[in-house]
Amino acid sequence: MSFLSRDPVTGKLEIDTLVQRGQWKEAESILLQLLADADASTDQVSPTTRPTPVDDSLEVQKIKLMLAHIFRHIGRPQDAETIDREVLETRQRSLGPDAQDTLMVLYHLATDIRLQPNRLLEGLALEERVLEAVARIYWSDAFVNHSSNRSHRRGAADISGPIIDGSPGMDILIRMCHVADMLFMQNQAEQAAKLHETVLRLCTTALGPGHPYTIAVMDSTGRDYVSQGRLVEAVRLLQDAAEAGKVHLGSRDSTTRRCIVHLAEALGRMTAEGDGKVPDAKTIAILEQAIEILEETLGNDETDTISLKYYLAVAYARLDGRFRESETLQNQVLHWCCRQMGNRTVTADLMAGWTRRERLRMNSDGSGDQYRDEKIPAGFVLSSLKPVILLDPLRKQSTHALTGALLAEHVH
Repeated sequence: MSFLSRDPVTGKLEIDTLVQRGQWKEAESILLQLLADADASTDQVSPTTRPTPVDDSLEVQKIKLMLAHIFRHIGRPQDAETIDREVLETRQRSLGPDAQDTLMVLYHLATDIRLQPNRLLEGLALEERVLEAVARIYWSDAFVNHSSNRSHRRGAADISGPIIDGSPGMDILIRMCHVADMLFMQNQAEQAAKLHETVLRLCTTALGPGHPYTIAVMDSTGRDYVSQGRLVEAVRLLQDAAEAGKVHLGSRDSTTRRCIVHLAEALGRMTAEGDGKVPDAKTIAILEQAIEILEETLGNDETDTISLKYYLAVAYARLDGRFRESETLQNQVLHWCCRQMGNRTVTADLMAGWTRRERLRMNSDGSGDQYRDEKIPAGFVLSSLKPVILLDPLRKQSTHALTGALLAEHVH
């Protein structure tokens, strides 16, 4: 584990033991008394000999850091923030801003901020800054090379020293990826993608392209691209991730299956937004496989499963002889919309309108005569759908029941 994983210690057996046992109040009382004694001792120093500003001794810094640690555990992050800022100022003056002991306090400060209401993004931004500073300590050459070559060639960085599971370097990569995932969950996909790209660059060279964690980060980065509408980049990266997963992890591995689902999501969007482009057989096969995965892991009626069924319905409708299969999926999606949101929501209208438009298209060229007499409820709009996917299948990170697959723009 890295130095960021270390919990504070005071070096005083009684206090450290109380903290290890979770006896927070008892430890807090002793720490507050020690700080009061230290303040009293400082007040006795002559103003003419006192340094300006007054820096806490190393012992007092340890006491304060332990007190902040306790405050975080008992739900007082604002008090923890106040204390950590005091120690941070001292260490920035005495050790410098890039010293490990300074960065450790800054990391704790980011946690203090994240734990407070309405300050999550502020805390994540600070945490990201700290982690990138720490990464520069471990892999300075990687960042120098990347700054001079912005083409982002995978594996271009010269990272010295292998990373093994449980090592300090691996701990930093995991923490960086966790922050990127949290940014994605807060609808900060662009920032998430940038951080994931950094982690992917480091992982690819230090761990190798076939390492399970490298493949997982490829998948997360591709997911970020999908949410931004960078579909060509997403498909390219997710295809690589899915193939690497099959080769190195196996087709039944959860990471491989997640890559396939995200790849299907990207291909589905490209099909739906492709102005009538006929999907190829590979796209159909991936969509079908992804739906099977989601039905097995999440169920038939989950948001992510329905989203991909919508895309497969679009794809089937553009193929000769497969409109009946498309209609079956359309009905499943439409019924789900009605159950979830009521019969006359915009989303249900859009889905039914798209169904009607496809039937009219089939009838106009004579290929859908069998549907000529079927009824569509009156009042539904005719629409062209532009879905905006914000889902994370298999991870259950989709928080909006329908926003993912069926957000749409009306085009007459």
